[in-house]
Amino acid sequence: STGHTVVFPHWNDAYPEGRNDGLYNAGMIGVRPGAEPFVKWWGEQCLANCSFDPEKGIVGDQAYLDFAPILFEGVTIYRKKDHNVARWNLKTLAVHFSSSRLGLEGEQGKAVQTFHAAFIDSFGFFEFKYCWDQLITFFSRFPVQSASPAYRKNVLVQQQKYWLSLSRGLKGRDWFYRYLPILGPQPEEKAPLFWIEGLGGHFLRKALKLRDILPFRPANQR
Repeated sequence: STGHTVVFPHWNDAYPEGRNDGLYNAGMIGVRPGAEPFVKWWGEQCLANCSFDPEKGIVGDQAYLDFAPILFEGVTIYRKKDHNVARWNLKTLAVHFSSSRLGLEGEQGKAVQTFHAAFIDSFGFFEFKYCWDQLITFFSRFPVQSASPAYRKNVLVQQQKYWLSLSRGLKGRDWFYRYLPILGPQPEEKAPLFWIEGLGGHFLRKALKLRDILPFRPANQR
């Protein structure tokens, strides 16, 4: 291929609301030598204005990507629907958990390669899951590739099935708040500071620092 940049569509379930987020997701972009003019231009746009104002077409660094395939030759669009799967396109991409494969599948049984788990919710579910994954890593001082089949299976299920369940659960919560006014206004979607600046964040950073300085011990030497 002569291209130098790959952008990934949102495949957003919601339309036209999803249009406000930009056509492509900035959480995953592929570049290689030759993409320097595009990267320079994108960086300049973000430095000029990286605010969040969807009504004016500004969504952080993301909405600028709409112009990339127009302004730059060599920018291609990834359409295979097996990368950058996320909570906002589960329905469109027909994503489900396959018990036989023990992994996520999309259209026509195609295996999902990457799942974009980023989400900010007022209850901190996703942040808690992130901390849980870090603790699992902390107490597992060996690469998953060298672990037992049972351990690899557990990691796969943790990383795919449970992230998918969290995504669907939060989308279901949105439905309840939308159609049951008795619940009152939906909580504001903001990052729980407990995991960032509070006591939880302090201990998480300490744990990660300790994990990184511990000597590596292969599983067969335990």
